[in-house]
Amino acid sequence: MRQFIIKFFHATVFALCSFLNKRINHKQDKILFYTDLGFRDNVKALYDYLIENEFNKKYKIVCATNDYAKFVQTQPQNVTFKKKWNGFIDYFSAGYVFYCFGRIPILPGKNQKVVQLWHGTPFKAKSKDFEAKNDSEKLFFTHVVASSKHLIPVLSYTFSFPEDKIIVCGQPRNDNLFKSSPYQFGNYAKLILWAPTFRDSKEMGKETQKKAPLIPIFGLEHLQELNSFLGERKLKMIIKLHPVQDITEYNLVEMENLIFLSHAEFTKREMDLYVLAGQCDALITDYSSIFSDFLLLNRPLAFTEDDIDDYQNTRGFSVQNINDYRAGFRIKTKQDFYQFLDDLSHDKDSYEQEREQANKLLNDYRDNKSCARVLNAVGLQ
Repeated sequence: MRQFIIKFFHATVFALCSFLNKRINHKQDKILFYTDLGFRDNVKALYDYLIENEFNKKYKIVCATNDYAKFVQTQPQNVTFKKKWNGFIDYFSAGYVFYCFGRIPILPGKNQKVVQLWHGTPFKAKSKDFEAKNDSEKLFFTHVVASSKHLIPVLSYTFSFPEDKIIVCGQPRNDNLFKSSPYQFGNYAKLILWAPTFRDSKEMGKETQKKAPLIPIFGLEHLQELNSFLGERKLKMIIKLHPVQDITEYNLVEMENLIFLSHAEFTKREMDLYVLAGQCDALITDYSSIFSDFLLLNRPLAFTEDDIDDYQNTRGFSVQNINDYRAGFRIKTKQDFYQFLDDLSHDKDSYEQEREQANKLLNDYRDNKSCARVLNAVGLQ
């Protein structure tokens, strides 16, 4: 029923809106950011760059987002935060539109730049929910951003988008990897970021066939053991849960060396994931594309893959051999996990050459200028 309703609106209301939008002259001094999953990630990084460089003195900037309320009181001159659906009207006048989560299903006008920044390289195969919301016969963007030429076919497949309209600029959020971090976590020799993708989500369903634990490898009853192991090696670990991970069944307790951060807690602390990642000495993840960003720092990486067969059979990947890109320690058991931590504490790093090879494939640029490249590519000066 939901897919039927979506298709009905696309064929009627949004088709009419597209017809009208094609015939409107859009304002070249107006920028619209639209996101339906929080004002963060690539849209927030690009927005911050615009404000830091005083683009709002020359352009009117509208930010349509589901969490608009927390930004309204501090919005700068010439900037308006509003409910995401109120941004629907602004789409008809904005000369520049940027997406990261979601999009408005109206075709771009003749003098309108509509840019899909997305939220990382889509190594995971398209979900059923994603396919239901996207019409492969219509180009709702004028540009899609990639981090390397090698990844152009992946983006083209994911968005059913022409390869020659994909611009290689790097992810705007990666500029934050190179910023100094203000976050304090007490004393430690090394800081580790563990960023698993979601397994259960009210918004997006399940990623695996089996009932999924909150995090891979460890049951919650083993976390005190992990906390002690970390402490003995003067390591501290931040577990940043995925924004759509369902945590309603869990009572998360912060330990001395092991800190859980739900998305709500992360937002409450006003933290940026990529500023935090830049502070960390190592990253543990699984099927999230954050690893391709972390490669820019050339620091140890590890991948949990205790459920990789189940994940492959359920969601799958958009590339033929995901292991060609995942350059790092492979973790299937608790023993593997502890071995990675022990190696890290003794400065043992056996994957530097593999990371360099993967980085060449995944990142054409290795600097903090991705925001500037995106703006230049679409003519925003």
